[in-house]
Amino acid sequence: MTPDQEIAFSRASLLLRVWLGGNMLIVHGIPKAMNAQSFVDRVDSWMPRFPHIDWVGMLGGGALDGLAHKLPQVPSLGWAAILAETVGSVCLVFGFATRWSATFLCVTMLVAGLGAHSGDSWKEREFVFTYAVMALSLIFMGGGLYSYDGRRLS
Repeated sequence: MTPDQEIAFSRASLLLRVWLGGNMLIVHGIPKAMNAQSFVDRVDSWMPRFPHIDWVGMLGGGALDGLAHKLPQVPSLGWAAILAETVGSVCLVFGFATRWSATFLCVTMLVAGLGAHSGDSWKEREFVFTYAVMALSLIFMGGGLYSYDGRRLS
């Protein structure tokens, strides 16, 4: 990649990060965080809770069979969505752990689009999937030169 191409690529990444992160934080993350318990209760109403999972038993047991290796029950994926849409969005704006933040945000948007908004029309779900595609683009692109990640690597 030539220096001019890298600068253009980094500018595109910056615009995408700031737009997605800022919009997600202001329009979705902060309102959910301000009404966190109400949002978590709504998520719990349509998303089943995960039971305890015996990972050692699933892998065939063996020497570790006597140990209590169980994944604790997840209280609610609503809290994960709140974290992705607040903390993850701030990280995107600054380009800190860009690919990880975008991954959590992409998964959150896919779960929302296929779960919470599954009964909605395409017109109502379009933005959810657009956010997912934008986040997926950042997973591939990274933060670029104008990010904390880019400054750290240069």
